[in-house]
Amino acid sequence: MSVSASASRRGAFWDQFRLLVRYPNFGLLWSGQVISHLGDAFNNIALIWLVQEMTGSRTMMGAVSAVVSATALFGLVAGALVDRWDRRLTMFWSDILRGALVAVIPLLAFGGNLQVWQLFVVAFGMGLLAQLFNPAKQALIPHLVERDDLTAANALSHMAFTLLMALGYGLGGALLGILAAPQIFAVDALTFGVSAVTIWLIRMPRSAQAESEPDASAHPGDSAFHQISRDIADGLRFMRDDPFIRVTIPVALLANFIFAPLTVLMAAWAKDIIVAGAQGYGLLEGGFLIGSLIGTLAATSLTARFQRGRLIIGGVVMMGIPLILFALIPNLVLNVALIALIGFCNGIVNIILITLFQQRVPDAMMGRFFGAFTGLAMLAAPLGVALGGALADVIPISYLLTVIGLIMALLGLSLLRRRIVVDLV
Repeated sequence: MSVSASASRRGAFWDQFRLLVRYPNFGLLWSGQVISHLGDAFNNIALIWLVQEMTGSRTMMGAVSAVVSATALFGLVAGALVDRWDRRLTMFWSDILRGALVAVIPLLAFGGNLQVWQLFVVAFGMGLLAQLFNPAKQALIPHLVERDDLTAANALSHMAFTLLMALGYGLGGALLGILAAPQIFAVDALTFGVSAVTIWLIRMPRSAQAESEPDASAHPGDSAFHQISRDIADGLRFMRDDPFIRVTIPVALLANFIFAPLTVLMAAWAKDIIVAGAQGYGLLEGGFLIGSLIGTLAATSLTARFQRGRLIIGGVVMMGIPLILFALIPNLVLNVALIALIGFCNGIVNIILITLFQQRVPDAMMGRFFGAFTGLAMLAAPLGVALGGALADVIPISYLLTVIGLIMALLGLSLLRRRIVVDLV
């Protein structure tokens, strides 16, 4: 057994951070993403703030977010393209182009030519390029670490995203008090440059390069449109035929849909039910974030001690039951503890599922799979927020939270009938 495999199986909580040194290429990717996620948070907060300053319209602020979400429709096509292209170069050029796009905003603002429609164009372009970058990254990670260390690598990757996005929102808000919004975009452009450099420095093992070469042998005379269409159909067919993916994808998407309104509902809960104001809302959101971070980092240790199938089922059930208790007991301290428990379970389930998908999906289809999965998840979230917000206007929040918790618990229990999940070791 290799050193990395034995270390992984010991499951030490902090041992997974050694992957950043043990696998220099993964360390490069991770460090670049740390900087890039910080810039993403800056971008998100500055974009909404700039639209507000220019229009004063909440509708326009929401429309910008909707434009970004709409790029999820490109997920299937993007995934098919990722499977045909070099993934490292796809990520590199995605970062270069996103950096160039976002740099357009301060340049236009400096010249006094910035208009709202240009912000929408930049946001849409950024969203499209992210649809290429994200599945390429998920498909690349299994080539940068050994199979036994894949769970820990995914945990570190997700931890970087969650923590740096949270810190970025706080720092971005502080920077807006010092710099103008267009200047924040200039900082974001620099973070894309740093990420691009780290990706360029990654050196893929030759075996990984050969394994990840796209399959261009079938039907070479077809047009590009027919090739992409066939690739998409093959990817969807695989998702349908694989028994584990056929069971878990609908559960994951439904969970994403029904949990999406929590951000809106937590704000209303803090304001109207426990009368804790904005500080209470911040504590609730922070509780979920801290729980998710701990669950993400604990996933490696837990999968070394318990069957992954049981962790998935128990995790989904325990995302629901605490929410029912949350709705029944309106107390700030207890609510923060319960929402942290939900975040903890969410972090564990996410990391296990991502790792299993990477291990089950053929490398030649990895881009299509993650392009479709993340695209559908992105579409489910705004739909869930819209429905949850509308229902909260006519249904008491405690009832709504109880129903959401009950559905989540039942989703988890329904997996007990699926041997493909129950028997996972």
